[in-house]
Amino acid sequence: MIGVSDQDRLMMQRRASAAERRNRPRVLIVLAVLVLFAAGVYALLGYTQRTGSLRSLSSAQFTQRNVQSQLATYRSLQDPQESGDGPVIYERLSSPLTLLQQAARNAEIEPPVFNSERSETETGSAHRRVFVFKEFTVAEASDPIRWAAAVERDIEGMRVHSLAMRPKPDKTGWNVTLSFSRLEKKQ
Repeated sequence: MIGVSDQDRLMMQRRASAAERRNRPRVLIVLAVLVLFAAGVYALLGYTQRTGSLRSLSSAQFTQRNVQSQLATYRSLQDPQESGDGPVIYERLSSPLTLLQQAARNAEIEPPVFNSERSETETGSAHRRVFVFKEFTVAEASDPIRWAAAVERDIEGMRVHSLAMRPKPDKTGWNVTLSFSRLEKKQ
């Protein structure tokens, strides 16, 4: 056996290390990691887009259901005979003002002065009676709303036709014009 010098031994170790590095290609590992990272980013973007699309779809379906419901309501109000479930026509009330004033007392407000009543002609054998209470004063903005809720609860078929509220010039209350309506049979 021939003796190997320290310098030759060191040279052989360097060559062996270089050969070992060539047999382990870091570029392929780095490239694989980069491809894996890019695939992860792409998957994350796809997931967020899918989530956003599902939200948009859900919102569009909700809107479509609302539009279809409103369209059905519109069609039934437009031609009640065609839909078969038109508006309910009530018998004529004998003393609606007394009932309206009693509902105001139930709502714990002073019944305002009645101004006028008018009839709006509807199709067929019905008309809409409108009861108007103009320019009465209340202390709180919730008073006419409580009264309107009591009227709708206590008097069958009576609905709020219009409500207008303006603050008084001295800002101590509200000037209110409130009207109620009811669809009744013609006499």
